[in-house]
Amino acid sequence: MPFRKGEDFEVFIFVTTTGYQVNVNGRQFHLFNHRMPVDQVSALNVVGDVTMDTINLIRGGPGGVPGQLGLGKVVVTKIPHVGPVYGGLRPGMYLYFWGTIPHTIESFHINLQCGQISGCDKALHFNPRFQPSEVVVFNSFRSGNWETEERVDVMPFQKGGRFELFIIVTSEGYQVVVNGRPFYLFKHRIPVEHVTAVKIGGDVSVQTINTIMSGPKQGQPGLGKMVITSIPHVGPIYGGLRPGMSLFFRGTVPQNINRFSIDLQCGEFDGCDKALHFNPRFKPSEVVVFNSFRNGKWEKEETVDEMPFEPGESFELLIMVTSKGYK
Repeated sequence: MPFRKGEDFEVFIFVTTTGYQVNVNGRQFHLFNHRMPVDQVSALNVVGDVTMDTINLIRGGPGGVPGQLGLGKVVVTKIPHVGPVYGGLRPGMYLYFWGTIPHTIESFHINLQCGQISGCDKALHFNPRFQPSEVVVFNSFRSGNWETEERVDVMPFQKGGRFELFIIVTSEGYQVVVNGRPFYLFKHRIPVEHVTAVKIGGDVSVQTINTIMSGPKQGQPGLGKMVITSIPHVGPIYGGLRPGMSLFFRGTVPQNINRFSIDLQCGEFDGCDKALHFNPRFKPSEVVVFNSFRNGKWEKEETVDEMPFEPGESFELLIMVTSKGYK
């Protein structure tokens, strides 16, 4: 069970080409493959024993809506790129990058910096290297000196492929998510509130950078934010869903929770088809159920015995829409 009773949570539902990728509190939880065409989804239904503060619709990636990603969108016209993070960073914020890896790439880097000048401190240096061997290097730079490297020998990027990169700012560090999959957590070395700029360099093509502010105090997260005042909640998804889009949820799991569900459905009326039924159940035993509902009948369940939510805790959930399913 990924939720904890009585605690806040953040849930992301990434709409990918494969399906709906569900991430809870920055961790990949389950990919529910598409069973119905994603473009038929037109509404969202939230029911059960849960408090939901906000729902935010983030349009990004191929097929997204240009100019409407979220707060702080930047269109990158050339590399290297250096630009400000307006208002600075703080835990609960996200940086979103969408771009392409050239076939001839050697390396690239993304820095979260404490200024826009050469030699300024860098709270995060994210550096995928393809030659002479594939490795991803994480580091920080302070007072004119590089600090201790952290290296990951797995390369999450493919030459010639597009990518979506999230850098999730948590109280612990920077959680890097590549194409819907958590990749690495780089723990804070420099206070996050010192970060005021983003730099991109190397052999990479980045089309957009988007700063997403989550949490109840921000007020401007992204396209399609909804403030939830009561559960159950049913509301439209304006413009529908398509691959490359994501749904972000932030809420709290009560201590005495029984179950809750989030449905991506093909209408706002009872009995309509549901492309995704995401149903964490805490009683009689902890299990998360995925399903779809078509022509008045439930289809084959997919169950996950691991619960990513904890009673009494907050959560963040991200559902990514892919061409194959919901991740």
